[in-house]
Amino acid sequence: MEILKPYSWRLAEEILIGDSDYKKEYDEVINVIKQISSLDIEKAYERDIDEELTKLIKKGKKDPAPASKGLSRTLNKILKEKLIAKNWDSETFIFKHKRYKKKQKNKSGPWQIDFTKELISLEVAFNHQNDIPLNLVKPMLACEDNHVEKEKNTKIVVIVCASQNLKDAGNFDGGAGNFQKIKDYAKPYSQILISPMVIIGLQAPDDFFIPIGKNIKTKINHITRVGDKVYVHKTKKNAATPTEKGNAEASIGIVKEIVYTDEDKMNISIEINGKVEDYDTTGYFSCADR
Repeated sequence: MEILKPYSWRLAEEILIGDSDYKKEYDEVINVIKQISSLDIEKAYERDIDEELTKLIKKGKKDPAPASKGLSRTLNKILKEKLIAKNWDSETFIFKHKRYKKKQKNKSGPWQIDFTKELISLEVAFNHQNDIPLNLVKPMLACEDNHVEKEKNTKIVVIVCASQNLKDAGNFDGGAGNFQKIKDYAKPYSQILISPMVIIGLQAPDDFFIPIGKNIKTKINHITRVGDKVYVHKTKKNAATPTEKGNAEASIGIVKEIVYTDEDKMNISIEINGKVEDYDTTGYFSCADR
């Protein structure tokens, strides 16, 4: 995966690149991200869908429909797997006292950091934009002195998040935060964000996207690549909740090109009845049969 130019708070990137106390671990983070291919993402996403379907079938669901519709959970799992393989600690507790060691199912609790290694605290911030303050403050707690006895002491913070393009192309929840929104918190929180921090925005893959609307037969949001078919709806509402009637009224197009011009803009070219039309959002598409 490609990344945006990192946002460096209190000279964080200069320190991470130039100081031998941090460089090795920071290089590991960047390399882990850049080594994730679109094929890795596609395989992991389809595996997640299959696992969810299997669980639903085992529970006796007659018409199972996976809740997962986008890449946020899949990317979280890929990053976790690869960072742990590099000996990063996962879901690290900040404080020693048992009061601050309550775990939450399938995610870090309020007193845990997603990952730590040596002097770096790392948070993966694909969650709701209302959680941005907590995503920023938690790793800062690990870096600063506190009246509560610490379990982990770090010195610098790394935040990994989605660009707006990845949020759109990866069909993230509409309320999820993104690179720009997380950056916007830095100045108002300047009296709280004392330690150096770098924010890394992940770019969308340039060869696929996930339409907002599920395939009405499989009830799955399939990954869609150049050359694949999609239903193109007249309204975003029809695309988000596709029906047989809605699909019959929609056009069937073929994806010709996917271009991301910067962190906020995309252009998807769709051929419909021999004519190519351009769209700047995936919000008008639902999944067609493969």
